Amino acid sequence: MTRDDLHKFFIRCLGAILVLSVTTSCTKNYDDFGPQTPGGGGEVPQKNQVLILNEGNFMFGNGSISVLNSTTDEVAQEVFKSKNGFPLGDVPQSMSIHDSLGYIIINNSAKIEVVRMDDFSSVKTITGFNSPRYMTIISESPLMAWVTDLYADKIWKVNLDEGKIIGEIPAPGWHENIMKWNDQVIALRKSDSVIKIIDIQDESTIHTFDFTTGVVDFGLYDDNTLMAILPEGIMEINLQSYQANKIASFTPQKNPLKMTLDMENNRMYFIDKDVYQYHFATQQMHKKIKVNVGSNFYGLQVHPQTSEVYVSDAKDYVQPGQVIRYHSDFSDSVVYQTGINPQHIEIY
Repeated sequence: MTRDDLHKFFIRCLGAILVLSVTTSCTKNYDDFGPQTPGGGGEVPQKNQVLILNEGNFMFGNGSISVLNSTTDEVAQEVFKSKNGFPLGDVPQSMSIHDSLGYIIINNSAKIEVVRMDDFSSVKTITGFNSPRYMTIISESPLMAWVTDLYADKIWKVNLDEGKIIGEIPAPGWHENIMKWNDQVIALRKSDSVIKIIDIQDESTIHTFDFTTGVVDFGLYDDNTLMAILPEGIMEINLQSYQANKIASFTPQKNPLKMTLDMENNRMYFIDKDVYQYHFATQQMHKKIKVNVGSNFYGLQVHPQTSEVYVSDAKDYVQPGQVIRYHSDFSDSVVYQTGINPQHIEIY
């Protein structure tokens, strides 16, 4: 277990017996406006799905998936367990979708659950991992993926058609985010803050970007540009020239948790207790959402078509959480109930 995992575990256990009593000033609080929807109920929609992976409590095996119908505002809870008759597992970490199937990576259960996206019925379970984190699909025929791991010192090679691990790429250290780019893969070695460029064909590392402070998250900004967020600021990385430039400095340093890109409006959002917006064209940063007392923003996503902003609130890490949907101009919001510790948000 990493230091971050120990800290999370301590906080979640402490949350069961303590009530937070921190007072803060307010700019914009999501409880100040917009309707709130009750939890439970709802059918899994065939489209316009907003998927929320709820981590549950570490070692309790109560991870779940909530599915929001962004057209009707209904929320279907526990969709995997309701359909299949057995729980999803311990700490759902991330999810990838390809065609009609979803691949749910369950970190502490060391598996990937493959489901049909129309009803979340189980197709297969892929096992043999140590502590899987994220995956990226690298080829279509056969359907192959690379999966990062927290403890294994390797990147797993998985045949998704056969539903099994078929090999491994030596990769010492904790590897986290991973994504395919052209004929290469971009991977974050979280343990020492290195972004690696790996050739898919020969599985060799072509280039590394080494940073002095911890890379938190990254995303593809355009065909050849990667944006990464660090405690010291925002880095722009040219994937062709291998040049990395800091385009925004955080003074004092921040403690970012998640970032997401709004490509339609040339913006980045990130969580640092509150939610901030950075506009690339104007180089201006603003605090857009103030976190409430007793709340903990934990997940973040922007809808690629509507530019609506979705933020998850883990509350005290023990009780069921919420997801708040904000209009693109933050003029209104809607609050939805979720499972415990909502973290990863996927738009489908």
